[in-house]
Amino acid sequence: QVLHGAGDLGAYEFLPSTVQGRVVDATTDKPILEANVCIRNTTLCAITDSSGNYTITNVSAGEQILDVTASGYTSVEQPFTTSLDKPVTQNFALSPQLSEGELRIVLMWGEHPRDLDSHLWLPSAQPYHIYYVNKGGLDNFPSAHLDIDDTESHGPETITVKLASGLYTYAVLHYAGEHSIPTSGAYVRVYGSTGLIGEYTPPPQGDGIWWHVFNFDGATG
Repeated sequence: QVLHGAGDLGAYEFLPSTVQGRVVDATTDKPILEANVCIRNTTLCAITDSSGNYTITNVSAGEQILDVTASGYTSVEQPFTTSLDKPVTQNFALSPQLSEGELRIVLMWGEHPRDLDSHLWLPSAQPYHIYYVNKGGLDNFPSAHLDIDDTESHGPETITVKLASGLYTYAVLHYAGEHSIPTSGAYVRVYGSTGLIGEYTPPPQGDGIWWHVFNFDGATG
C-alpha cells in the first residue's frame, strides 16, 4: 500500500491503482468481446469492449489475482502486483475449448525480446518440425498447425495439435531483439479438452537462445 502524508494533520491517503489490458483469441489474435475480467475476492470487474480492451480502477495495492472468462473459451487466472499508484497492464490470450485428443500451446511474453518463436517437433514415426517456415495443418498430415507467428512482442504465438502416439518436443527460440529469455516475462500455457493442463516459465538465469520447455507423450498425456 502507498501512504501519502497530509502535512501536520497526520492523515494518510491510500492510493488505488488501475489494471488494464486486452483479451484476444489465442488462435486468431482477434479481440474477444464481452469477456469478464475480475479481481478475485472483490467486486471489481470489467467487461471487454469490441477491441478486447478492459480497465479496472480502484484496485488496492499489493498481490492480486485476475480471473478471465468468456463463453466458448477456457478460463484463465493471472497473479499480478500493483504498487505506487501506477497502472498495471495484463493482456490475455484465451484458448477456444478443445475436443478430446487435441492440444494447444500458447506462448506469451513482454516487450523484449521483440520476437520469440515456438517450435514443435512431432513424433519420430512421422517426423515434422512446426515453426514459422513450416506452419503445418490440422486437416491432414502433420495434424499440427502454427496458428499465429507473432514477430512484434507480447504474443500470442500459438500451436494447435491433433495428437498421435509418440513423443512431442516443444521449445522456444530467441529469434530477434534485445534482452534474453529469462528476462522476457515469457510463459507457456498448455490446454487440452479438460482445460489448462500445464504452465511453464523460463529458468531465472541463462544466456542461451533456446528454451526447451517440455516433452509430451501423445498416447499417455
